[in-house]
Amino acid sequence: MHYIKGAKNVGADAFSRMRFDNLETKSKLQLAEEVCRTTDEPDCVMHGPVLREHQEKDAMIQKIKTSCLKGNNNPDYQLLPVLGCTLVAYQKRVIVPDSLRDDLINWYHLSLSHPGSERQYKTMRQVLYWPGMEADINKETKNCLVCKKARVHGGKQDYGLLPPRTLKTVNPFDSVHADLIGSYEDGYYGITMVDHATRWLEVGIQPDKVL
Repeated sequence: MHYIKGAKNVGADAFSRMRFDNLETKSKLQLAEEVCRTTDEPDCVMHGPVLREHQEKDAMIQKIKTSCLKGNNNPDYQLLPVLGCTLVAYQKRVIVPDSLRDDLINWYHLSLSHPGSERQYKTMRQVLYWPGMEADINKETKNCLVCKKARVHGGKQDYGLLPPRTLKTVNPFDSVHADLIGSYEDGYYGITMVDHATRWLEVGIQPDKVL
């Protein structure tokens, strides 16, 4: 862990410095939801119990699970302890049942700030699997209204280009940026953690400044 003094921490996310007006007394859960909430973003489906519940309702995945428990499974399939649960996986990637695929594609698309279909597929395939995943992602991302509006202009754009980011590492969670925000009602603080490579954000709530 490397500490950067606030005055020199120009890389801190701007939103973490924003004020929240008219805060009423809220539970820790409500406060966490408000800090994390993004407009129109669906509930997080990358949650162990949610994935497990949907896997348990999928007949094919349950057949694979039974084979794994009996020890007569294809070695590519296994029971993987991940996200606080034991999930059925293929080549160490969680198998996504049909009932969750569209929601997961949409959730990743919003969380990654509307990437291209190729980038989104390469990101998702690192941890997830289902037959025809790439084709499904291509189909869904092509129908994204925000992406369509961005493509309408075509040709040379009137806005400036953002400079390329200098990455210290391309491996997720090799480098994580942490910051403390607050205090809020009842003296609670929020600790923000952003993965340097993927920009993945997590926010935790704690009662004081002591970590």
